[in-house]
Amino acid sequence: MSPTRNLCTRMGLALVLGTVSCVGPGAVAQEAGDVAVPAGWKAGDPIESGDDLLFALETSDLEIKTFTAGIRYTRIFALAGDEQTRDGMLYYETVDRGDKQTPASRRFAVRFDSLRVGSRVEKEPKEYIFDGEWLVEKLEQQKQFIKRQVVPPGERFDPLRIGEGPFPVPVGQRREDVLNRYNVTLLSTEDGLDADSLRSFVTGGEGTYQLSLVPKLEPQDGDELAEIRVWYRRSDLLPRMARTTNVAGDESIVQMLSPEKNPKELPYRVFDTATPARGYDVRVEPYRGRIEQP
Repeated sequence: MSPTRNLCTRMGLALVLGTVSCVGPGAVAQEAGDVAVPAGWKAGDPIESGDDLLFALETSDLEIKTFTAGIRYTRIFALAGDEQTRDGMLYYETVDRGDKQTPASRRFAVRFDSLRVGSRVEKEPKEYIFDGEWLVEKLEQQKQFIKRQVVPPGERFDPLRIGEGPFPVPVGQRREDVLNRYNVTLLSTEDGLDADSLRSFVTGGEGTYQLSLVPKLEPQDGDELAEIRVWYRRSDLLPRMARTTNVAGDESIVQMLSPEKNPKELPYRVFDTATPARGYDVRVEPYRGRIEQP
C-alpha cells in the first residue's frame, strides 16, 4: 500500500473530502480550456441516465462560493461487524485569486464533535483542514497536531481532481474524466439501501438522484474502492449522501444534514492551518514529492 493511500485509510477521510468535491464541479469544468462548458442545467430539466447527471453536474453550481452542512460519517467494518459514527460540520470555500489566468482554488474543513460506537456516545473533537497547500489533522483530546504539505511550494493543486490527488471520489470533475475511469449508472433512489433510516433520508423532501460509479480498472487490494454511490438533491443537485464500498466489503457513508450554499459568513478562522504555539504535540511534514494516485 502506498504511503498516501495508507494516510487516507488511517484518517478515514477520503470519502468526506470526496463528498466536498461534489460542491464545486463548475469551477473544475471551467479550468479545462479544451472542453466547452455545456449549457447550464436548470431545475426540472430531464435526467434519465448517468451521463445526463454528469452533464448537469458540470454547471449546476457555478454560483456557489461557500457551502456548509452538518455531517454524519459512518464506517461499517465487514469482517469485525463494527460500526462507528462521527457527527460534526463541514465547511467549503472557493477562493478566487482575482486573476483570470489563475483558476480558483478550494479549501475546506471538517470538524467532528462526537463518536458513537454501538450504543456508546463519546465526545471526541477532531478536525481536518485543507487550505490549498497544507492538510492538517488536529486531535484535541490527544493534543496532537499533524500538518502535511501536500502541494509543492508555489504551485497550485486540487487534491480532489482525477490524476492529481489521493482522494478517490471523482464526482465534481469533468464529465469526460469520470467516464474514462468509471462505469457510470443512474440507479433508482432506494437501490442498495437496506436501512429504513437511510431510505427515508434520501427520499424525503425533494427526493434525490442516485449515481453509481464502478472503477474500470480492477482494484489491487482490499482497501481500494469497489464502488462509489452518491445521492444528489433533485431540486439543486447539492450532495445529500455518499457511500463507498471497498474490496474487503467495508462501507463508509457520509450524510449531509441541512446543506446551505453561500451562507452569510463562515466561522472565524475555520480554515486556519497555523501551527499552535503551545499545548500540542506538533508534527510538520514538508512536501516530499508527488502524491501517488491510489
